[in-house]
Amino acid sequence: VDGSEVNTKLKALNRIRAALDAEQNAIMDSFEQRVAAGEDPAAVRAELTPASQRSLDTRAREIYEFSDENRENLAGLYGMLLLFNLDPTGYEAELFAYAEEAKTRYPDNTIAQYFADHLGGLKRLAIGQPAPDFSSTTPEGQTVKLSDFRGQYVLLDFWAAWCTPCRQENP
Repeated sequence: VDGSEVNTKLKALNRIRAALDAEQNAIMDSFEQRVAAGEDPAAVRAELTPASQRSLDTRAREIYEFSDENRENLAGLYGMLLLFNLDPTGYEAELFAYAEEAKTRYPDNTIAQYFADHLGGLKRLAIGQPAPDFSSTTPEGQTVKLSDFRGQYVLLDFWAAWCTPCRQENP
């Protein structure tokens, strides 16, 4: 039994993903071996990080090109899902545009609809969009809204209670 045309295309996408996994694993193995041999972890990380980023950038571009070539079939959707997990900000505009297309192209596909809805929700938080208004309490107990500072520069610092470095910055 042979697979469908989309199945064949998905195998090509899986080859790109496997290549990325192999490259990233090789970089991680190199890091672990060098650190185990006594090299300074920070120096090794600084040396290997650019290679890791080049690998990610190259494979993200390949995945985008694959997805763009397969816009008319579900292989393109799965490529965009992979791209969203790999580099959501680098391909933000492309992902938003594809999600809008997928919503109408695949009205009965649950994954396509979820993807489109999820990206639609993120679009209002995209780079260049106005920040959504919210309110918070100052240390003095006064309630303020982000919109109270319209026209002024505002620095928002997001942190989590479980994040030790974040908590150290709080004071």
